[in-house]
Amino acid sequence: MAPLIKNQVQPFSIQTLDSETLYAWHVLPIAKYAANQQALVSERTDSARSFKNSVAFDLLSTDPTSRLVIYFHGNAGTVAQGWRTDTYRALSSGASDKIHVLAIDYRGFGYSTGTPDEQGLVKDGVATVRWAMDAANIPPDRIILVGQSLGTAVAAAVAEHYVQESQVEFAGTVLVAAFSDLPTLLLTYSIGGIVPILSPLRPYPSLQRFFSRYLRDTWLTSTRVENLVRMSQKVNLHLFHSRDDFEIPWKHSETLFYAAANATSSTSLSSKHINGVKFQQDLQEGGIIESWNAGGMKKISKHIVRYGGKRQNAAKREADQPFQLRILQAKMTEESKLIDPAVNAEAVQDTLDSQGNEATSAEDVDEEETADGETADAVAAGSVAKKKKSKKAKIKRALGVSDKKEGDASGPSSSANPASKLTTGMVEQLLEMNPALKKEVAGLNKEQASEASVSGKNQKDMASYKFWQTQPVPRFDETQQFEEGPIKRIDPEQIPKEPQQLLEGFEWVTMDLTNDKELEEVYELLNGHYVEDDEAMFRFNYSQALKAPGWRKEWHVGVRASKSRKLVAFISGVPISLRVRSTVLKSTEINFLCIHKKLRSKRLAPVLIQEITRRCYQLGIFQAIYTAGIVLPKPVSSCRYFHRSLDWLKLFEVGFSPMPKNSSKARQITKYKLPESTSTRGLRPTQRKDVPAVLDLLQRYLKRFELAPEFDAEEVNHWMIHDEKTTAEQVIWTYVVEDPSSHKITDFFSFYCLESSVIKNPKHDTVRAAYLFYYATEAAFAENEKGLKDRLNGLMNDALVLAKRYNFDVFNALTLLDNPLFLEQQKYGPGDGQLHYYIYNYRAHALAGGVNAKNDVDENRRGGVGVVML
Repeated sequence: MAPLIKNQVQPFSIQTLDSETLYAWHVLPIAKYAANQQALVSERTDSARSFKNSVAFDLLSTDPTSRLVIYFHGNAGTVAQGWRTDTYRALSSGASDKIHVLAIDYRGFGYSTGTPDEQGLVKDGVATVRWAMDAANIPPDRIILVGQSLGTAVAAAVAEHYVQESQVEFAGTVLVAAFSDLPTLLLTYSIGGIVPILSPLRPYPSLQRFFSRYLRDTWLTSTRVENLVRMSQKVNLHLFHSRDDFEIPWKHSETLFYAAANATSSTSLSSKHINGVKFQQDLQEGGIIESWNAGGMKKISKHIVRYGGKRQNAAKREADQPFQLRILQAKMTEESKLIDPAVNAEAVQDTLDSQGNEATSAEDVDEEETADGETADAVAAGSVAKKKKSKKAKIKRALGVSDKKEGDASGPSSSANPASKLTTGMVEQLLEMNPALKKEVAGLNKEQASEASVSGKNQKDMASYKFWQTQPVPRFDETQQFEEGPIKRIDPEQIPKEPQQLLEGFEWVTMDLTNDKELEEVYELLNGHYVEDDEAMFRFNYSQALKAPGWRKEWHVGVRASKSRKLVAFISGVPISLRVRSTVLKSTEINFLCIHKKLRSKRLAPVLIQEITRRCYQLGIFQAIYTAGIVLPKPVSSCRYFHRSLDWLKLFEVGFSPMPKNSSKARQITKYKLPESTSTRGLRPTQRKDVPAVLDLLQRYLKRFELAPEFDAEEVNHWMIHDEKTTAEQVIWTYVVEDPSSHKITDFFSFYCLESSVIKNPKHDTVRAAYLFYYATEAAFAENEKGLKDRLNGLMNDALVLAKRYNFDVFNALTLLDNPLFLEQQKYGPGDGQLHYYIYNYRAHALAGGVNAKNDVDENRRGGVGVVML
């Protein structure tokens, strides 16, 4: 046993979710200890409870280069047992200034409380990893799980748990002297390598099954390894075993290797096939290394050394080339997970490959017809190709690559409209505002990127840089040093009395939404032309009321065709009291800018924007808030869409959700399964009597955000309460939590409904989407937000349960408010869309949008956007 230096080990406690207390060791890497020896030696360690205030904890949690090995020991002894201290030193020897070790005693071992069993030990492992990520702030891409003997079963179960429940993947998983499952182990186990336990039963399968039925724990590691590999986007799995291990034969690791390799394929692979493809290296006395690499993302290796046995494991025997050096070569990246990453990667590569070739043919953009009798699975598979084509078109627009055929004179060319181009500096700012687009064009040089035009739907209209140069909005190229406030002072005398003249054949109208016929016209236009995705697969059915408190008839602006009287364009606004940090603005919320698809080349969008601006100016409203999925000059914040499947199979069949690689329908359905009932005590539908309490809670909650509306009681009543007398079809669902003792409203949440029409699908006509609206909780006001994350996860899980009960298919949310605290834990998947927030005629410094520079959800980027717009 190698002694550890004074205070190199810091004992402390970890609490499990079922209230057991685990005894844990944090072992500092020797070089890190040497650099801080004086502070460590002089530090008092009165109790385990003081660990978070210790020098060692600070060295672990604040160093961005630190790596953490979480070690799960075997079935005997404790963390301090004999040769285990040798293992701790070996584990950190690969980088003695960076690799920390965390080891625990399972429940019922050493000083830990409780009684050990399989379920309990897995909970112990999960709690340990949760402590590392939440308390010590170590991201999973800097964590390696190492298990030995019994610990290999724990490590595999923990890795499977996190990828299955939270899609969390670690830098690596290392299994030393693993066993495939407990029943098989008992058939191969011998005491001291001499006395067999159940191996005499091998010729009698019925007796094997008889005894297996009485096993309390089964530890099906082989199955868990298969699940881990199959469900992971990337995996680094390393198996180590000794040929002379008489307690756990090395063939167990071979079984696990074949199971893992097979799980990388969607079809079953024979051992013969694996043996023919795998890489093998004979190290002579050092043993044999076999490896399996699936597309560079899933790496599996098996190292069988000649000597070492279970007690003298491979980590100790290979002193000259410790295996830690190899496992720490695992790529520790921070890749964001898109809904279908293969589509983006292939589209970008194809786009780059096609530059300089002839323009895209019409076939690339034509809608694809669904053949009669085509199955839902075929439609789902075909949607991937359509998404790829659409993605390619989107990227080409961003690169300035024309989709027009030669000789097509329609639309601005790169040379004919220089005012619509952006300089290199502007492009860099644009990409910083749109991380999703930045990822799509990654790899282009500055010259290529500087050719990018502002792109997106209605490119000639909404994304015309020349138009936005005439508007009082922030510019991409303006200095970062400015005072917040209005950009332009509006002179009431200079406001035009009449609207701009439209093209011949069109005329302005003000839509009377108290007239059922005109209201139906607006709904029909929105339903057919407001939002349709690039693949022409979905179209939103908008049926929300456009008459918010304080609504004005003048702000429902339409354009009709003079002869047919058909409504062909529409834009609306509703009044909003908007707070930007400490300044409250009397503003308009602009929404539902919609133009008939056949008229999108008529440049109606700028005219509509100018007309509703004129009408707002006439009423003394000089600022507005609006959102867009494309980048215009210039967002004050950008949020990302996240989607949580409620009916995954339906979403797959309509092409909304892809099939993850190496997964299956059954596995995906199981992954998104929800409880049958809610769990929050006192949860009930909101009643009109609750409005004052909800208003008070919401007002206090929104003060925590820099951009937020200032609600009043009338607005809460309008937006949060479903009135069956006036609205037959329910659009909004709001629930409150009433404390059973005090009867105080402590929490509330709400979500609204948008149905999407599914176009050309043989099985489904609509997708019911729930959108998270406003919510608030008293937990937000606790010191340091203590308990907020747990409370929100409980509430939002209940929201999912209720949405499922009301037959919603998907639950959508943005990275605004406190959503980053629960999106990943509640199994929301990141979408490929952004929502950019803009303030018209107001210059404000950038606000946090819940995502970091890599477009990944980030809990530390909260506090900016508190406005939820329909």
